[in-house]
Amino acid sequence: MRLNFWENNGFQRVYINDLSKDGKIWLQSKRGQTNVFFEQGVNGFTPQEVLDLVADHLSCDARVFAEVVAAVQAAPIARRGAQPGSRASARRGIPDQPVPRNGGWTAKHTEILDPNIMSYPLEQMVTVYVDDREPAEMVDMLRQVKNLDVQVASLETGDYLVHEKLIIERKTAADLVASVIEDKKRIFSQIDRMAGSGMRSVLLVEGDMYEQTNMQLPALNGLLSYLSVELGVSIIPTLSKTQSVYLMVTMIKHAVQGLGYDLGLRGSGPKEPAPAAAFVLEGIPGVSATTALALHRHFGSIQAVCQASVAELLKVPGIGKVRAEIIFKTLRVGPPAE
Repeated sequence: MRLNFWENNGFQRVYINDLSKDGKIWLQSKRGQTNVFFEQGVNGFTPQEVLDLVADHLSCDARVFAEVVAAVQAAPIARRGAQPGSRASARRGIPDQPVPRNGGWTAKHTEILDPNIMSYPLEQMVTVYVDDREPAEMVDMLRQVKNLDVQVASLETGDYLVHEKLIIERKTAADLVASVIEDKKRIFSQIDRMAGSGMRSVLLVEGDMYEQTNMQLPALNGLLSYLSVELGVSIIPTLSKTQSVYLMVTMIKHAVQGLGYDLGLRGSGPKEPAPAAAFVLEGIPGVSATTALALHRHFGSIQAVCQASVAELLKVPGIGKVRAEIIFKTLRVGPPAE
C-alpha cells in the first residue's frame, strides 16, 4: 500500500495506491473528518476498513484528515509502501493481490505487515538474540529487518532477547496448551524464569488458543490470569509468524527508543478558530467549557488572556482567587526538565 498526497488550488486528496486493482481509492476532508471514496467498480473494502489500514500504516488518527496529510508528508517516499508484484514486496511478504477484509482479521491479512515500512522504524542498530530452537523461518524474517542484528544462540530463558531490555517467549496456541497439560508443566518454569529476569517479559501466543480443545476453558482462564497477574508477564496473541515478527520488532523498537513520537495530551479539537480558542483555554486546569467561553468573551483572544493579571482574571464571572491564580501560573510556567 502506497499513499500519495495530491493538492490543486487548495483542494486536497490522499490517494491509496496498490490496495485495489479494480480502481482508485482516495481520502479527502469533509468538515475536518476523513471521508473515503471509491472509484466505480472497486469492492471488497468498507470505508472503516480502509481507515483502519491507513491508521495502522501511518500510526495516526486516520479519522482526522489533517493528521493523515501530515503523516503522509512527513514520511519519506521509501517508507510509504512497496508496490505489490515487485521483487522487494515479494521479499517483504506483501501479496500480489490485495486482501479484502470481510469480518475479523485473519492470518491472511497479516501477510502485508512489513517492519521495514513502519512509520517509525528502528533508528539504530539493535542486537536481538534468538534461541537456536526457533524455526529458521523466524530467523530469516528478522534478518530482513533494517537495523536489526540477529544472533542465534542457546538461550536459557525465553526465545528472543534484547540484552537488559526485553525477553520474549513465543508459543503456538497448541504448544501453550501442551506445555500445561504435560507432566512437567514446563510453561510455569519457563515463565517463572522470565519473570525473575528483571526485564520486561512477554509471552506471544501464535494462533487461537480458544480453538484448543485439550484444555477446559476455566483452566485456560486460570492459566492466563496466573501468568499475567501473579507473574506479571504480558500475554499477547498473534495470528501468524509474520505478525509475530512484526510485533516483536515493534516491541524491540519501543523498548530501545520509546514510542517514537509524542502522544497528544487531548483529542482533536474544533477546526474553526473561535471554538478552537475556547478548546485551548479549556485545557487549563480548573477551566471548564463554560469558563473557557467566559474568558474568551471577556478578553477577546487567547493572547489577551495570557497577558491578564490575577486582578483582571478576577473580573471574569465564575472565576475566584484560587482559580485565577492557577490560570495565571499555568500560562507562565516553563517546560518540564529534560
